Amino acid sequence: MSSSVIRHARPGDIPALIALASETFLDSFGDYHTPENCTAFIAASHNAEVYNAAIENETTCLLVAEEAGVLVAYLYSKPTSLPVEENLAAAHELSKIYTRSSHQSRGLGAKIIKVWEAWAAQHGLNDLVLGVWSENKAAQVFYMRHGYTKISSYKLQVGEALDTDHIYHKRL
Repeated sequence: MSSSVIRHARPGDIPALIALASETFLDSFGDYHTPENCTAFIAASHNAEVYNAAIENETTCLLVAEEAGVLVAYLYSKPTSLPVEENLAAAHELSKIYTRSSHQSRGLGAKIIKVWEAWAAQHGLNDLVLGVWSENKAAQVFYMRHGYTKISSYKLQVGEALDTDHIYHKRL
């Protein structure tokens, strides 16, 4: 097994990133949402425009993990759009973090989140937030293990469905 290299995404990564994002979203949520709702969510959230903007924007972070030239995980963060209290309005949001199922349980999620947290600290982003689906207990445990605390909940639109997501916070 080769080791993963974590780096900032480049424009040439976008086609592979879109494929990885679609694959990992469907692996994570395909059993819980209709194909139409999954397709609508992927089209709106995992597209070339979103990822190009993330690469070009200095206020976002788009990391990829690569093994033998193949993308196996990614993390996307941005200034928060989550419904948080005013004191967290300037927080940075971990918007997406996914690992290909064949590469899960190898510590890659912990490795990529540490790289992101170091990037955030270097940019003076001391408050980090994220939303996680209320039914994704494994992710909630993962985030708590990495120092995140649940602070509230909100509704997330996935196609025509409304999911309950929990908001977690960590102060660096």
